[in-house]
Amino acid sequence: MEIEEIYEKYKKVLMNITVRIVQNKSDAEDILQTAFLRLAQRHIKNEKKAFSYLVKTVVGRAKNKRYRKRPQDDTHPEIIVLSPEQNVLNQELKEMIEKAVEKLPYKERIILIMKKYEGFSHKEISEILNIKEGTVRVLLYRAVRKLEKILLPYIKGGEEWKRI
Repeated sequence: MEIEEIYEKYKKVLMNITVRIVQNKSDAEDILQTAFLRLAQRHIKNEKKAFSYLVKTVVGRAKNKRYRKRPQDDTHPEIIVLSPEQNVLNQELKEMIEKAVEKLPYKERIILIMKKYEGFSHKEISEILNIKEGTVRVLLYRAVRKLEKILLPYIKGGEEWKRI
């Protein structure tokens, strides 16, 4: 598979992962561009290996960029609501969840983003991050439990979050 095809097929999901880590669209675009340039230099033609390489590169570079924090930009789509009050509440909840996810340890955060936001399977995450599938499940479980502890006081009755 040619690099242009790989780019078209995976740019959106890679961009979503990167933006969620660095929280800055400009930095995310730079990281993504660098990842694809490195892929082109390596001449990896196998789609699965290329995608795995791209995710590892993007996640690694995003982690490094993360420590050079710049002001956040609004890169996440807004929630459509019926009233201004609901809009304020939804925005507050969205910000609370994003802050809670930021507090997670790095590996747990990446696995949670890949599973819950991007829809990767445990097996896919395992292959991409080169860790055992059981480890992916354990880290995801820990991430959800930690988020539950952080967010439970804010959620009415706490039962909604337990269903994740």
